[in-house]
Formats: sequence, structure tokens, C-alpha cells
Amino acid sequence: MVQPPPDLTRYDDNDDTDSVGTSLAHQDMSPPDSPSSLRAASPPHAPPQRLHKPLTRVQRERTREAWASPELAAGRSNNISPRAFHSLRDGTWLQDEAIHRFLRLLVARDAFQASLIDAHRPSFVFTSFFMTQLLNMGDLDPTVQGSYSYSNIQRWSRRVPGQDVFALDKLFLPVNVNRSHWMVIVAFMQEQRIQAYDSAGATNTRFLQATLRYLADEHQRVHNRALPVQDWSLCESTPATPTQLNGYDCGVFTCAFIDCLLRNDTPTFSQEDMTQYRRWITLSLLENQLPIG
Repeated sequence: MVQPPPDLTRYDDNDDTDSVGTSLAHQDMSPPDSPSSLRAASPPHAPPQRLHKPLTRVQRERTREAWASPELAAGRSNNISPRAFHSLRDGTWLQDEAIHRFLRLLVARDAFQASLIDAHRPSFVFTSFFMTQLLNMGDLDPTVQGSYSYSNIQRWSRRVPGQDVFALDKLFLPVNVNRSHWMVIVAFMQEQRIQAYDSAGATNTRFLQATLRYLADEHQRVHNRALPVQDWSLCESTPATPTQLNGYDCGVFTCAFIDCLLRNDTPTFSQEDMTQYRRWITLSLLENQLPIG
């Protein structure tokens, strides 16, 4: 199916601390993941799958030009910085602007599909600023840093379709861990399950617990009754979760996790797919829409 251009008019470009549909303030550039923190690769339980169809020769050439001249690519794009395009090159830690802008397109695709199929519940993706603010991860006060604060993000759900996260299929919370590693927490709302997808195989208990606590507070505020938290399960990354084999592809893996899960596919891609997927993200940002296939 040909994907239409995303409807970006529903987003407020003056708000930089909300969903992936808004304009983006940039987090600091971060060092790559420490290779010593990466677990050994575990074979997936299902055969590896292609994330998308291979790009055409013309499309590959466009991405090569963008990587060779990020400044020129930025001038041709929809207000995306040269730094974002530079970070899409192989061997580079993916910058937050590139991730957020790409996730914005994924949300638009999902919203379009939900508008066509009545039985398709929409999903939603918040920016990484959600977890940063929920846990005061950027606060300079050491007595506040890391502490849970629902009041910091209680208005964020106004961007969600229907303004009710509990009506969603999935809620995605990408996390920039210590400004050095990307992973994503996924709340499967109808299954009452919260799962971490981390290409380094790290333990993410605090993010899982913070997400459940957020959902409990949100349920009390929106529905005026307690959430039955005992019915919810918290799951760390499993051995079947695709694993990065270098210190810089965590952001690309995170985008791929969200892309697959939004399409209700099981993530079974591998490190070998990441160069192709970087090109796919690059082309998406150049055209301000997802390529077909």
C-alpha cells in the first residue's frame, strides 16, 4: 500500500517536550555505548527477517549523497539539522533529533492505518524526554535526580488519540540511558504487559517499574479509579531480542524495534541489517515520508 504523506498539522510545533509529533529540542550529543556493556549475541528464536525491501539504486544514491554532504541534505529536508544527517552515517551514534523525527513518521503511518481499519487500535510513541522528565534524569540537583515525578508529564497524554493511553494498542517510551545508550520500553496496553527492548541486553528494571507507576497514576487521574497493577507483568529483554555487535548502533536498533512492533511483527532482524536500515531512515527524513515497502 502506498503510504500517504504524514498529516503533521495535528502537532503543535511550539512544544518541544511532548510526543514525537512535536518539534524537538536537542539533547546533548553523547558518547557511544561502552562495548564492554554489550552482551554476547544470542541467536533469535525465529529466522532473521528483512526490515523492508532493499532500496533502489536511485534511493541508495540519494542516501550516499546525504551522508557525503549533511549540510546539503539538511537544506533539502524539512528543517532537519546537518548534525542529524551526519549521525546517520555508518559507525556513528544516532543523534536524538534523527530518532525523534523518524519516529514521528512511524506514528503518522500507524495513525493512517488506524483510520482505515476500524479494528486497528492506534499506538503512540513519546519522545525520550518523557522518561527523562518522569525520572528527573536531567536534573542537576542530586537530591532530585532519578526521582519519580508524575506531575512533570501528566499533560503528555493529551497528544494521545482520544487522550487515553489505555485505549491504545501499544505505548512506546524510547529512553536515552545516561545520554549514552538507546533502548525502548513498550507497554502492550491490551495485554497488560510492559517489556524492555534493549539491544545491549541490559537490565532496565527502574524504567519498567516507572512505566507501571506512571500508568497507575494516569489511570487514577483519567478514570478516577485504581489500576489493578497486580494484573500487569514486567518483562526484561529476552534472549531472543536482536543484539548489537558494536558500540554505536543502539539508536538504530531502537528505531527498528519500534518499527517492527508497530507493524505487529516480531523483531528478528540482526546487526547485518543496520546499514540498510540507516539508509532507510535517511531516505525517510529526506522525503519526509516512509519509503514504500
